[in-house]
Amino acid sequence: NGAISDCDEALRLDASRPQAYYNRAAARNRKGDLAGAITDCESALKHASANWPDLKSAEQFLKAARRAQSSKR
Repeated sequence: NGAISDCDEALRLDASRPQAYYNRAAARNRKGDLAGAITDCESALKHASANWPDLKSAEQFLKAARRAQSSKR
C-alpha cells in the first residue's frame, strides 16, 4: 500500500511524528489490519502534543477500533 509505505518512510526519518502514525493507522484500518491500526494510533497519541489538531479524532478512532476489536473476539 502506497500510503503505508509513505508513512513508513516518514517515520524512518522522524519516529516522533504523530500525524504519520495516525495516517498509517487509517491506512491499516482500511486494509483490515485492526491490530496494526490500534498500535499506530496509540503511538500517535504517545507522540502528540496537547495542541495537535487531530488529537480528538485520534482518541475517537482508538476507542472505536478497540470496540471493533473486542467485538471480533
